[in-house]
Amino acid sequence: MQYQLQQLMETLNATEPHYIRCVKPNNKLKPAIFEKINILQQLRCGGVLEAIRISCAGYPTRRPFFEFINRFGLLCPEALTGW
Repeated sequence: MQYQLQQLMETLNATEPHYIRCVKPNNKLKPAIFEKINILQQLRCGGVLEAIRISCAGYPTRRPFFEFINRFGLLCPEALTGW
């Protein structure tokens, strides 16, 4: 597991990660059908609407990677070798 974490850290260091949230447009899994209530519920549960509110208020929603490492790196110090 430590090797996998090290590989993940190397990948993150070499790239700028972006996250994609997928939304299922309908429960029938048919094209061109959008169930507004289900989509809205998924966006709320995924925190998307709250992130939009925070962003519109002018607050940053992402931390630069080095800040993340500085704050949470102590949880897995062996992953920080080479930093």
